[in-house]
Amino acid sequence: MKDSPLEEVRQALTALWPRFRPTIMERLGVLAQATAALEEQRLSDSLRLKAEQEAHKLAGSLGTFGYTQGTALARAIEMRFRTGAPLTAADVADLREKVTSLRSELERPPAV
Repeated sequence: MKDSPLEEVRQALTALWPRFRPTIMERLGVLAQATAALEEQRLSDSLRLKAEQEAHKLAGSLGTFGYTQGTALARAIEMRFRTGAPLTAADVADLREKVTSLRSELERPPAV
């Protein structure tokens, strides 16, 4: 029996995940690096901008692989880096928690 079109799409996305995962994890690494720099009060404008861009890319792509919570986390991270305004210690702790949660989300298999 032939698979349904929806099942064919799921299979294709599942097959694509190993190809895209390294890039996604590199983007996550930029977010972790920028968060660490922020914690150490040495976040440069260029790293802040790169973190904002990488979070934006993650927010736009993670849903494709079924990471809806990951999309929401990436969008929230993007907004934190977008403002460029000084963050309180609580803001930085919240950002660290979101990056950690995003990493945990991406360590489980995609839900396509």
